[in-house]
Amino acid sequence: MKNIRNILMEKQFFHWFIEFPEVFSTERGGFDCILTNPPWEALLLKEKEFFKGINQEIISASTQSERRRLIRRLEESDLNLFNSFKKAWIGSKKLSHYLTISGLFDLSAKGTINTYQLFVERCWNLINSNGYSGIICPTGIIMNYHLQDLFKTLVQRKSILSLFDFENRNQLFNIHRQFRFSLLTLGGQNIVQSIIPMTFYALKPKQIQEPLSLIFEDKKKLKDKIKKLPDKHILVALEQSDFELFNPNTITCPSFRFKKDADLLRHLYKQAPILIRRNEDGKVVSNPWQIQFLSMFHMSSDSGAFRTRAQLLELNASPQEEGIEGGIWIDDHGNRYYPLYEGKMIWIYDHRYAMPFSGDGMQHNSISVSSEQHQNPNFFTIPLYWISEESFQNKIPENYEKNWLIGFRDTTGATNERTFILSIFLRYPAGNTIPIMLSNLNTKTLCALVANITSIIFDYITRQKITGNHLNFYIVEQLPTFSPSKYDEKLLNLIYPKVLELTYTSFDLRDFANDLCYENDPFEWNPERRALLQAELDAIFALLYKINRKDLEYILETFLVFKESNDDQDNYKIVDFEKTKEQNLKVLQFIQEMIESNPDMNSSQVKDYLNRQRYFIKLYLKEVNKDFTDI
Repeated sequence: MKNIRNILMEKQFFHWFIEFPEVFSTERGGFDCILTNPPWEALLLKEKEFFKGINQEIISASTQSERRRLIRRLEESDLNLFNSFKKAWIGSKKLSHYLTISGLFDLSAKGTINTYQLFVERCWNLINSNGYSGIICPTGIIMNYHLQDLFKTLVQRKSILSLFDFENRNQLFNIHRQFRFSLLTLGGQNIVQSIIPMTFYALKPKQIQEPLSLIFEDKKKLKDKIKKLPDKHILVALEQSDFELFNPNTITCPSFRFKKDADLLRHLYKQAPILIRRNEDGKVVSNPWQIQFLSMFHMSSDSGAFRTRAQLLELNASPQEEGIEGGIWIDDHGNRYYPLYEGKMIWIYDHRYAMPFSGDGMQHNSISVSSEQHQNPNFFTIPLYWISEESFQNKIPENYEKNWLIGFRDTTGATNERTFILSIFLRYPAGNTIPIMLSNLNTKTLCALVANITSIIFDYITRQKITGNHLNFYIVEQLPTFSPSKYDEKLLNLIYPKVLELTYTSFDLRDFANDLCYENDPFEWNPERRALLQAELDAIFALLYKINRKDLEYILETFLVFKESNDDQDNYKIVDFEKTKEQNLKVLQFIQEMIESNPDMNSSQVKDYLNRQRYFIKLYLKEVNKDFTDI
């Protein structure tokens, strides 16, 4: 009994039906209203937090594997601290186990469990049929992959009455300035609503006052009222069919700054199928590009396999090719060590964008590759780590035939200069910050996929879909991407030479060039020429997505805002995307040649449509310089 009382005092058990019999033992059957701002804590034991102020050596460990080794040493050096950590670790595991099997949190106790998601499901179940629940919680409640069952159920039951999303840039809460949270209102079984009024990225509470008044004036005419609002109104009306269109695999929610963004996304999703479609059981039912995603090495948990330059030198290793320090190294025993690519090392059509240096786990700094280095086809970026051939050799499936890889940055954001950053690089190891897309389709066809994904239209779509700072596989799978069948030989011949020239700028990608039957030296690194090629590719995909002049103007304006600095101040400025007259004239000439040479584009209707796209090339946008909050 003493042990039971101790557990009771420690765990502070709480039973709603016992504590509130007047609510649950009557006809009421639940609360009329619940208002809550629950804790937003991940139920995960974080080693650094546990040892903060207790053991600085463990906190300062450069890698997770080193940190774990130091914790295990505590069993000999400080048994009390080791047992305290062990007890906390076991307690964390037991709590997660209870939450997943209790039957109280079947929709929310998934993935890395956070307390807020448990509160949302519990509050919804504790209100009566005519009740309401208002909750302040992270916006991940409608976007996160592991919460898709909860959100899908709330949508299907028509229980979401409204959602107002905020970005914490004005420090409404004492958390990171880019963190997003929402005011979520749920209704009981008898309080149903098909249309969900939403706003996103609000900075101040007063911004949602007008949308609130519109919602409560006449709910029966809500859909019609929102339709009549101007394009740049922040109030967006979404319903189940929208979630099924935008995210058919997960039925999660995108986020839109304006009503116009939702309307545009509806149009774009009707032009092309999603990259990979799954059924309700999660099995792939359509994958026309035969894509296989791959994450090779986790920058924290696999860090024990990483070798720095200093460690290679201790092994008497040296570069395989003299003077190529960024390539393969070999030690005295003939063991090979391959460079490890990280996300920050690449940019669009640039596998030599930056070189990482120093850092703790995944927190590395980097230095940009200079223009002079880019112009040297024999220059290869120098990584922070290398991986042994033994650790690397089984990471890529044996049936993958190519000697190069397509990878993209995992860490990104909707307000960055660009969001979907993809490049082709040599068949080398890659950290989880640069996920890989494998496909054995012919290289010429894959160039069309690369051009599609790196186009500005595709980037705009991605901006509406990304839920945080990571471009997860489930987001990429659900982006509208033209299938290989979209590209006939003439269209491929317009696209692949441009992708080849943009990509093949150094000798390490000779195999990629050879796959396209190109055997000459790498192309010159010429920024003006590269901008022209990318503008031409952007024009092609603007046409394929059937974007008219007005919509294209709007999309381009959304790319004016980007993060200018990497410091904690998160300074945002407007930048100028103006191109030179000469470059504009060249691209206009390219579009005219495309109209004249492509038989499929000879109809007067298509010609007229193409001519309307000329605005796309005229990127004369006046330079403005004002704070992000004033836009």
